[in-house]
Amino acid sequence: MISDKQIPLSKCIDFTVDNRGKTAPTSDSGIPLIATNCIDNENLYPVFRNIRYVSEDTYKNWFRAHPLEGDIILTLKGTPGRVCLVPENVGFVIAQDMVSIRVNFDKIYPLYLFAALRSRIVQHQIKTLDTSGVIPNLKKSDFDKVLIPNIDPNTQKYIGDLYHSLSLKAEHLKKQNHTLETMAQTIFKEWFGKYQIGDELPEGWKFGCLGDVAVNNSKTFKFNDKKVVFINTGDVLEGEFLHKNEISPVGLPGQAKKAIELHDILYSEIRPKNKRFAFVNFDTSNYVVSTKFMIIRSQFGFSPFILYLILKNQATINEFNSIAESRSGTFPQITFDSIKDFPIVIPTNEYKQQFEEILKPIMSKQKANNDQIQSLTKTRDTLLPKLMSGQVRVKNLKQTADA
Repeated sequence: MISDKQIPLSKCIDFTVDNRGKTAPTSDSGIPLIATNCIDNENLYPVFRNIRYVSEDTYKNWFRAHPLEGDIILTLKGTPGRVCLVPENVGFVIAQDMVSIRVNFDKIYPLYLFAALRSRIVQHQIKTLDTSGVIPNLKKSDFDKVLIPNIDPNTQKYIGDLYHSLSLKAEHLKKQNHTLETMAQTIFKEWFGKYQIGDELPEGWKFGCLGDVAVNNSKTFKFNDKKVVFINTGDVLEGEFLHKNEISPVGLPGQAKKAIELHDILYSEIRPKNKRFAFVNFDTSNYVVSTKFMIIRSQFGFSPFILYLILKNQATINEFNSIAESRSGTFPQITFDSIKDFPIVIPTNEYKQQFEEILKPIMSKQKANNDQIQSLTKTRDTLLPKLMSGQVRVKNLKQTADA
């Protein structure tokens, strides 16, 4: 029985944009078509990943409806329950296996519903609703069973606005990092990326290969009774460490074995196109990482900063992915032996130093931004359940903020 302290998700919805079960005809260009892989609970808005496109005609005549600014996109299949907001100037259409929810303002504050859908209590409900045992699936008929904590309107507004504000700050920092990354890649291409095998190089430069300037470190982590931060392949993405949570070493999986050091490069052996790599630019004394990573370490005086830019360059990723796809096995996979002959340009030491002087401030700013993003996210996700349950009172939080 539903109490007055809960409201079914179905009652919170004024309109649902639903193209589920239908595959839109795609084209080589046009309007982006986002799929479920573009929706996660870390980003405020959808992230364009492996995008397909639809034509203007398909946009106008094929879809039942389109998302509008302020709608909430909810995934229904694969990993049901992931939610993002629809931004201004929408500029995309949604594929099947997700819906765009238009909130009923008379029933619930939209930003509160967005935050509540991401809360542990509601995420747990969504997870336990699916009993198919095959592909996780949330049905629209289940919306009656997804119960949102129904609190007073003023508290809803405060929670929703606070969650959105902290998420928006993190979003701005992510955009800044994207701009910094574009700058770094542009500088790299101007200094190094323009040279191909057979080109005439500046005096003192030479062609070499990855194995000439780097090794795959396999040093084993030495456990003691202290807590550790375990990093698996899913815990890094495009240069970012997604958490730094300390846990007991008891019960860690067998693959938690490798030690890392400052300026190492973590690079997942599985599916290079997924961009599970990161640069280590912090104290690593309590970090242990999965054996599914290559720990690539620069050697012989080669700059780790330049090496990292080479390894995360899209052309490099494409080549590594081709190598992975050509190997037999359960998953597309690379090993250091399979990529050690990858060709690179080796500049003079003087040139490397000049490049590092330009690159280091960019990477330092990216790290500072990532640290701030993690802090904002942790604050947001820690406060949310406490505010929703009443464990932390909005009045007390306001008084603290004003003090």
